[in-house]
Amino acid sequence: DQGLWTVPLARRKNRRHARGPHVIPLNTLAREILEEQRERCGDSPFVFPSLSGRGASPCLRCDTLNNELKHWIS
Repeated sequence: DQGLWTVPLARRKNRRHARGPHVIPLNTLAREILEEQRERCGDSPFVFPSLSGRGASPCLRCDTLNNELKHWIS
């Protein structure tokens, strides 16, 4: 609601040197995209859930997301 995405300290890669959560301000477009994605993914706790439901992780892998974004942009 405040336009901030907070990454908890436990999820940060450099958590040994970090002092707290990483707070990322979101612009209007980012907020709109995330709201649309929230509606698409239903009750999944992930922003980008795996659509296939296969594999060890129920979330979309970063390389898969990156490849899809590259395909969409070009």
